[in-house]
Amino acid sequence: MQRYLLLLLVLLLAGTAFSQQNFISGYVIGNDGDSIHGLIDYQNWTKNPRTVAFKPGGRGGMEILDRASIREFGVENDKYISAVVWVESSPRTVNALHDHDSLNYRKDTVFLQVLVQGQKSLYSFCDHTAEYHLYIGEEGNPQALGYKLYMATNPSGEFVMKNKAYEKQLADYLRNWPEVIDKLKVLNYHPNPMTGLFEDYYKFSQAKPDYVYRREKPKLHFQILGGLSYSNLNFSSVNPSLDNAKFSSSLFPTGGLGVELTIPRSRQKLSIVGELMLAHHDYLGRYIEIENSQDFEDHFFVVNTTYLKFNVMIRYGFPLSFGKVFADFGFSNGLSSNLVQQDSSFKTLYGPPTLSVTPIVDDPRSSEQGLFAGLGLARHKLSLECRLERGNGFSSAFGTGARSNRLWAILGWRF
Repeated sequence: MQRYLLLLLVLLLAGTAFSQQNFISGYVIGNDGDSIHGLIDYQNWTKNPRTVAFKPGGRGGMEILDRASIREFGVENDKYISAVVWVESSPRTVNALHDHDSLNYRKDTVFLQVLVQGQKSLYSFCDHTAEYHLYIGEEGNPQALGYKLYMATNPSGEFVMKNKAYEKQLADYLRNWPEVIDKLKVLNYHPNPMTGLFEDYYKFSQAKPDYVYRREKPKLHFQILGGLSYSNLNFSSVNPSLDNAKFSSSLFPTGGLGVELTIPRSRQKLSIVGELMLAHHDYLGRYIEIENSQDFEDHFFVVNTTYLKFNVMIRYGFPLSFGKVFADFGFSNGLSSNLVQQDSSFKTLYGPPTLSVTPIVDDPRSSEQGLFAGLGLARHKLSLECRLERGNGFSSAFGTGARSNRLWAILGWRF
């Protein structure tokens, strides 16, 4: 069963490579100025798209629109405009830097992401090398903010320098703002601080921008968890009575609390999950060593403990019409409480039996570590997950291993 569940998990994860479309409500503005609402294949672009898939009116066939065919499109909180711009093309990796500070521009037609729009506007273009290029000015004629890294030399060696032409450009563009010079001294060439600069400008001018891009923030959700834990304990030991003993399975209720942090710009699909769970396990084992009818030893093994488990996992969800299917993978660390692990042996040797009680292993672990993978279904606030876990058990003794295998069924309520 474990193999089938893990195989299903692998197939489900592999399927994401072929199910990347994410059509949600959006709009496009054509070159004639007409707005058309429909569905846009939203991909949380980290690099500016060169084309966009669009379904006019949300129905019918899909159109692939490029920078020349539309003036603007918007989806979620993202807004892009088509523009012919100059792109500074100098390399920014240290081992490829030029030895001069001259700006090298190439002309291109791109989709610029709108960061701030209004009396003073700011735009961003992230190219195929994941480098940012920033622009200011009117929508119909955005001006590149000059920036370049280059290598300089002196008698002591080489060092990286920056051509910050953008400082003079911004000082002129925002010249009616007295604080702009001081702000520029600590400003980095990146969309986030640049957006902050423009927001500060608008606060000073008491004007209101038409649009400001707001980056998606991580979302935090809490869960109450409850369910069942079904587990087996497998020993491998140089002690033949322990190595050959048959142990019963353990089935107990479990419960706890969980917290899920959704990763920004992952289309609500990727998250980090932490759980604090309380789980009890109880195993009984037996093995009889027989020499003959008058010489034998009957071993009764008992293992029971309660674990306070801390689970950390990566979770990936697959939105469906009725909810969301998710898969996760992570590791667990369980702190053992009130561990009982003993071997009660009745030895019969040509007479009445004698009882001896000894620990199964000396100096057992106080914690257990494990790896797990799971599949689940979420709808509204409810979730149900089936999870497989493999732990290293409580034994750290040389020659005796105690592996645990667990199957969890966990019901969650998110709030």
